[in-house]
Amino acid sequence: MKKKSDKVLILLIIIVGMVLVSWILPQGEFSLGVFENVDKVRVGIFDIFVNICMALYYNYADILFILIVGGCYGVLSKSVRYRKLVDKTANLIKGKEHIALIVTTFVISLFTSISNQLFSMLVFVPFIVTVFLRNGKDRLTALAASFGGILVGFVGATFSTYAYEYIKTATALEANSLIGLKFIIYFIALILFDLFAILHMKKYKKVDDKKYDLFATEVLEEPKGKKSKKVKLWPILVVSAVLFVLIVLGQINWEESFGVEVFTNGFNKFQNSFKIGDVPFFSALLGEQFAAFGKWDNSVVLSFLAFVSTIIIAISEKMDFKDFVLRFDVGIKKMLRLAIIFGLVQTIYVMSITYQWIPSIVTKLFGTGEPNILNILVVSILVSFFTINPGYGNYTYGYFLSTVMGEKLADSIVIWHFGTAMVMILAPTSMLVLLALTYLDIPYKKWLKYIWKFALSFFGLVLIVLLVKLVM
Repeated sequence: MKKKSDKVLILLIIIVGMVLVSWILPQGEFSLGVFENVDKVRVGIFDIFVNICMALYYNYADILFILIVGGCYGVLSKSVRYRKLVDKTANLIKGKEHIALIVTTFVISLFTSISNQLFSMLVFVPFIVTVFLRNGKDRLTALAASFGGILVGFVGATFSTYAYEYIKTATALEANSLIGLKFIIYFIALILFDLFAILHMKKYKKVDDKKYDLFATEVLEEPKGKKSKKVKLWPILVVSAVLFVLIVLGQINWEESFGVEVFTNGFNKFQNSFKIGDVPFFSALLGEQFAAFGKWDNSVVLSFLAFVSTIIIAISEKMDFKDFVLRFDVGIKKMLRLAIIFGLVQTIYVMSITYQWIPSIVTKLFGTGEPNILNILVVSILVSFFTINPGYGNYTYGYFLSTVMGEKLADSIVIWHFGTAMVMILAPTSMLVLLALTYLDIPYKKWLKYIWKFALSFFGLVLIVLLVKLVM
């Protein structure tokens, strides 16, 4: 099996398996925590095609974001300033890659842990990957330094509305419930992940991979001579810094997570600060869809910011329009495989909520007795494996948990997310892992060989922490 196609084959096998299961198992649904049987719906060949179309429709914003990020880096790979920035950064961390990895995973994971989006930092991932490959590090190390921070951030979610928003809605729990326990899990994940990543880096010290920029159409050489010294980096540094700040401010739900209303109130005042007649000028100029910092809960704004930033950098270098379009096209083609993988993963999600045989299994596993840490964990892993998006499982089964867990509800929610986290780390349906492996052309089997020690250590330590918490 070619490493570029193994992820597609795995997902297709899972989809076919779900089709077969729909012909065998009864279906049901939870209505406010009460299980109800529904008529069995057998999935046919045409239904698969319909579900693929539905998956693309519901997730067009994320797919567009993935493609635009690729297009932007296709342009940047031709930028003299960007290539010099890569070289300068690579030289800066040379011999200190372990420190750089610790810094990148901490910054990205902390932001992801408290933000309302999973893929916000994808904007900066290709740059980090390029820098580590530029210094001769292997692709798993480059993955750990970039995508790894996003993975740790989700696994150790704290104030994240992406991870906990729907469960909060279903159970009326506050965003800061058991926040101390959540941060303990976050730091366990961060420390263990960095430890095993650094051990792997030391084992694979040097890799001969001349094509360090995956968007470049030719082998790049380090700029030499006086000409390269005249290239000023401050324009690209300013644009990158502004982009980073905007993403951080916009993707953290300040009001719900921290009770900070200054951004929402300030934005509302700004929109209505100047009127032409009865029309608020700035509100009309920005458009109805543009929201205040903390309310950016989809990828459309991210796509817009990334695209505009790239245009500014291209203009600053007086890049030819035709060259810009050609390079943008090259970048999109590079990310097309990621978009296909994302679409297939989301097809599994759509099928799991359209043909609901999973609730029937959940009812059997929970039974009539009181749920405990083991069966909640097992059910969470099962549900998350197929539903992928934590929102659906959290919302649907959150009502069920709220009816049976009583005083231990908050604990059960952390346990539930723990199961979802294990799926995100290991499962062949983990959209984050599959995107990372596809981007870097790493076989899924190789990922399992790399990550199993972290997964086992993380599972054991967190399980001990949860058991101690439950008996206190």
